[in-house]
Amino acid sequence: MGTHGASGWQHVRGSHALKVVTQSAVPFVVVQDGNVSENGYDDIVVPLDLHKETKQKLTVVANMAKYFNSKVHVIIPDEKDEYLLNTVKANIIFANKFFAERNISISTEIAPPKDFDNEVVKYAQKVGADVIAIMNLQKNQVLGSFGSKHEQNMLTNSASIPVLIVNPVTSSNAGLAMFY
Repeated sequence: MGTHGASGWQHVRGSHALKVVTQSAVPFVVVQDGNVSENGYDDIVVPLDLHKETKQKLTVVANMAKYFNSKVHVIIPDEKDEYLLNTVKANIIFANKFFAERNISISTEIAPPKDFDNEVVKYAQKVGADVIAIMNLQKNQVLGSFGSKHEQNMLTNSASIPVLIVNPVTSSNAGLAMFY
């Protein structure tokens, strides 16, 4: 799906693309300028935050990485709190094991938690990413599209890197298997 970024009130309410993606049961790749590499997706950046749903995107990313023979670059926020730091470490171990079991090349990066969205985009530029994979957590928020700052920042990122966006599977999605 293409988008020309957010303008005017879309910065507050969320873009039309985000609204369409939120209603979908399938993942979307949203592009800003229509440019996708001829080779597909050689490098995929995967931000893993501390939300419980964030690991669900790993199966979609793994399938994409296997198909395109991609390298996966996981980026995780550094945390000072001991409990959160242990969660970060557990996520790194989980991601390394998950992708290693599927013979997918992986690298991990720990970034400052402040302005994590910007750090993800900077890291994606640094590794020459073809796509950034995120979860659409705004679907579960009380404010709906009004609470979609992270998703909107990623979809309209300053580097115009395409974004793979996956809606989380919840227990109310009867019959759908959990991804991890």
